[in-house]
Amino acid sequence: MNSPGDRMQPIPLSGTPPLTGPDPEQKRRGILDCFHATFDRYEQLFEVLSCDEAY
Repeated sequence: MNSPGDRMQPIPLSGTPPLTGPDPEQKRRGILDCFHATFDRYEQLFEVLSCDEAY
């Protein structure tokens, strides 16, 4: 049995990056970082569903 300290701590998502500002390259990087963080979280959801019974 796992204790509460053994559980993986959730990584907070930063939310939608601001789309205003003078530097378009900085905005592209922010959007890409947000996409990667969101996609990684989505993939983590399936790590806990390791068998058909979990679905």
